[in-house]
Amino acid sequence: VGIAPYFGGYLGGSDNQAIVEAWTHEPDGGMDSLFEEITNGGLIPGVPAGGALQEAIDVMQDYRDAIVVNRGLDVVSYEAGQHLVGVGPVVDNAAITELFVAANRSARMGSAYGLYFAAWRGMGFGILTHYSNVAHFNKWGSWGLKEHHYQASTPKYLEAKSFVRDNPCWWTGCE
Repeated sequence: VGIAPYFGGYLGGSDNQAIVEAWTHEPDGGMDSLFEEITNGGLIPGVPAGGALQEAIDVMQDYRDAIVVNRGLDVVSYEAGQHLVGVGPVVDNAAITELFVAANRSARMGSAYGLYFAAWRGMGFGILTHYSNVAHFNKWGSWGLKEHHYQASTPKYLEAKSFVRDNPCWWTGCE
């Protein structure tokens, strides 16, 4: 069964626009608040406890319990990664876009990816397909591990490369 356990999608929604935009006025442009919400949660009322990463991990666990345990099927991802992008009217909010782009260039995003990849592997799932290897970062999203082909490295790229190197083949049937 293929799933797409993105993390952080709720951060770009219109319901949370005022809170996320307020973060952009903080001295660091909102980076500390954004990564606090991604890794620990608690800054946005009404979202799952534990933050954006935990929300994605909960989705993974739900699939593990329903599909793997109960039906004996394998789980893979057909898309995966962060989902920091404005949705609906938020797509045109330049301050939020700037925060999301900066976050995707941050070493903290590399660390978030490390936690995300480890959770995926820890569930015993198979192939995790990151949505895009190379893509320009803009208001439509920061989907790539790199922004252009000639970019030497980025935190997301380095984390993905390390994960692949350190975990060459862990799932059943992988040779």
